[in-house]
Amino acid sequence: MSNLKIHLKYQSLIDKYNILKEELARLIETKDYLIEHKRIKLETDYINKIGKYEYKIFEIETQILRTHRKIQMIQAKINHQEKIDEEEIEKQLDKEYKEYMDKLKIMAEDIRTAKEISNLKDLSIEESKELKRLYIEIAKELHPDLNSNITEKEEVLWQRAKNAYEMGDLDLLKIFYEMAMENENIEEINSMEELRGKIKFFKNKIYTISMEIETIQNDFPFNQETFLMNEEKVTEKQEELKEKIEIAKLILEMTEKELLELLPSKNSYLN
Repeated sequence: MSNLKIHLKYQSLIDKYNILKEELARLIETKDYLIEHKRIKLETDYINKIGKYEYKIFEIETQILRTHRKIQMIQAKINHQEKIDEEEIEKQLDKEYKEYMDKLKIMAEDIRTAKEISNLKDLSIEESKELKRLYIEIAKELHPDLNSNITEKEEVLWQRAKNAYEMGDLDLLKIFYEMAMENENIEEINSMEELRGKIKFFKNKIYTISMEIETIQNDFPFNQETFLMNEEKVTEKQEELKEKIEIAKLILEMTEKELLELLPSKNSYLN
C-alpha cells in the first residue's frame, strides 16, 4: 500500500476519532445535565405542584393507621382486664410506625428544599448554553473516558470543573476552562491499530451512555415532565388530591372520636 493511501486511511481514522470524541463529550454533558440540573428542576416542580398534597394525604393516613392500632391495643388491654399505660402504648406505636415517620420526615425535607430551590435565580438561556459549551470542551480535555493519559492533577481539575457544572457556577467553570486549555492534554496515538481501538471504545461508550440517558428519561421525575407542563391536568390532579385530603380528615376525625369514646372505659384499669 502506498504512503499516500496509508496517510489517507490514517487521516480518515483521525477524523472518525475526533467526531466520536465530540459526540461522546456531548453525551456525557447531556447525562450530567439530566442528573444534576433537569432532574432537580423537575423534582422541585413536581413537589411544589403535587408532592405537597401527597405528603398531606400520607401524613393523615399514617395518623389514621396509628389511631386504629392504638384502639386495638387499648381494647385488647380492656378485654384482658390489664392495666393500660398510654405512655407505653405510644412507645410501642413509635416503634411500629417508625418507617412511616421516617418517610414523612424525608418528604417534609424535600418540600422545604423545593421551596428553597424555587427561590434561587436560574441561569439565562445564554448562560446555560455557555455552561454546556464550556463543560463539553473541558470534558474533551480532561474526562477519563476521553483521555487515557491524564495526570493526577488533571483528574483533580476535572472533578472541580464537574462540581462547578453541577452547581451551575458559570464564573467558576470559566476559570477551570482556562486552566484546562492552558494544560491542554494532547493524546498521542502511535498506530492505526491503537486508533481503531480508541474508536471502538468510543462507540461502546456512546452506546452505553445513550442507553443510560434513555433509562433516566423514562424514570421519575422525567416521566412526569409532559404532565407538569399541562396546567389543566395539574389543576385537575390537585383538586383530586385536595378532595382525598378532606375525606382523609373526616376518617381521622371519626377514628379519633372512636378512640376518645374508648378511653374513659379504661379508668378502672389505671394505677
